[in-house]
Amino acid sequence: MKNSVSIDLSYRQLTPISQSDNEEACKACNGGGLLVVCDNCDNAYHFLCADPPLEESSQRLDKPWYCNPCASRDENPRRYERTIFQPLLQAADNTCPQLFELPRWLENHFEGVRRGPGGDYDDSVPAEKM
Repeated sequence: MKNSVSIDLSYRQLTPISQSDNEEACKACNGGGLLVVCDNCDNAYHFLCADPPLEESSQRLDKPWYCNPCASRDENPRRYERTIFQPLLQAADNTCPQLFELPRWLENHFEGVRRGPGGDYDDSVPAEKM
């Protein structure tokens, strides 16, 4: 017999984003679907696009969930040791994950490089057969 765990998610109703009054797309990848929404702002994320990624059955969803920028404004922000990486780590805590977007000048500079439908990198040159 397989063991299973049941988690009550009645606190947080998960609905397809098209039925929500919040953001219409994932803040990270700009896609729609089933999203988790920050309890402070209206930023919404796919479970795997959140930082750190979440599972739909995550116990972290039993209580209020905050995106990185909102969580970093908490009374107890994460403290990092003073190293060369401290500013980078603190900046990462204050930002949301997002797709890499090619700068327009780079997109137009190289042949076969373009933006995909969502604005993300797309290498349209087929690989040569060896």
